[in-house]
Amino acid sequence: MEFSFCSSFLLMWMYQQESEVSMVKYISLTEYEDALRENKVEYVPYEVDGAYNKLFSVIKSRYGADPIKRHESIQKQIKRYASVELKAELSTLSNGDYKALEPIIQASKILDNLFLEQVTLVFIF
Repeated sequence: MEFSFCSSFLLMWMYQQESEVSMVKYISLTEYEDALRENKVEYVPYEVDGAYNKLFSVIKSRYGADPIKRHESIQKQIKRYASVELKAELSTLSNGDYKALEPIIQASKILDNLFLEQVTLVFIF
């Protein structure tokens, strides 16, 4: 399948976004809170003891628990959902619409991988 400039540009943009996300430095909540308290210039300043403290409190209460119990709880929630196979009727699409699907699907796979990478990093912390 031949790509137009637009679809090539879209894929280039998606890969650029992926590289930008991969350059993000992941730190623990405690490290971030300490950096804000120390007014480190690498971080956008927030008033840690004000409304931002409420955010830290919520995060700590949700994610500060035993990671094994948290994992078990998440697994229990996941089991409530059933896997389904989605199919699309493509026979009614025009040639142009059908050709447009490939770069859209490629872009969605990139986004899916980015999402899974970010979610995986969340579970590590």
